[in-house]
Amino acid sequence: MSLLQLLRFAVPSRAARLLGSTPVCTGRAASTRVDLSGILPPIPTPFHEDESLALDQLEKNFQAWEKIPFRGYVVMGSNGEFPLMTAEERVGLVRRVRQLAAPDRLVLAGPACEGETPSPHTPHAHTQPLS
Repeated sequence: MSLLQLLRFAVPSRAARLLGSTPVCTGRAASTRVDLSGILPPIPTPFHEDESLALDQLEKNFQAWEKIPFRGYVVMGSNGEFPLMTAEERVGLVRRVRQLAAPDRLVLAGPACEGETPSPHTPHAHTQPLS
């Protein structure tokens, strides 16, 4: 299941608000149309030597990335950093990226979790506002 399908299934109206799109219909069967055309690079997550998130370096990276006409960014995507972070750090990282990215840029978060079942904290984190 893709991230967009997961968002549609889990919280369709919230997904529409977060992704800046308009719901096609309402209720349980709601779906969303999001323009995914353009370049959405998987961004690397910077870490300090003590393995804590290097949000200061992330800000420096965004100063350069925001000069490039990307459609948006993929956080915790194919680079594979997600096993190195707690659920709280993952949500905090997505929040920070949303703050650093221009309002017209999409921010897609990789839904990966280690193991066969996600952490009991992970589903609740995805229902919290990003700002």
